[in-house]
Amino acid sequence: MSSTSWKDDINGNLTPEQKQQAMHEAQQKREGIIATGKAIVYFIAIFNIAFSALDLIVGASGIVSLVIQIALSVALMSGRNWARILFIIGMALSAIVSLYALLSYSHTTTQNFLLFILVIFNVLGTVFLFVSKSVSEFMYFAKNG
Repeated sequence: MSSTSWKDDINGNLTPEQKQQAMHEAQQKREGIIATGKAIVYFIAIFNIAFSALDLIVGASGIVSLVIQIALSVALMSGRNWARILFIIGMALSAIVSLYALLSYSHTTTQNFLLFILVIFNVLGTVFLFVSKSVSEFMYFAKNG
């Protein structure tokens, strides 16, 4: 729609070919937004599963916790809004607790680095899940098709 203006579209001055091109461009843009949202959601979900598995390996949590995290991650990737809300709450709380642990206790350099990564991941995940248009579009598309 680069050769036409939005006024032409509103006034109905577009040819059928221009309308078709505009529809095609809008569809491509929407598909790009959904793909970005999918990448964000899948990254968060897969990282959550990996981190939960690591917790199980080091003995910080049990198998029940891993199964719950896998189920929540699958629900998130399926576009379930309740899973999105639980992730937002959980990631925000985890960011706070991890930041507190990072600032309050003496750790090895490796532990400090991992806590720092966890804080950054949880803050960014919370923000993306809460405000990203791409994530919202993907969640709607994943649930409704």
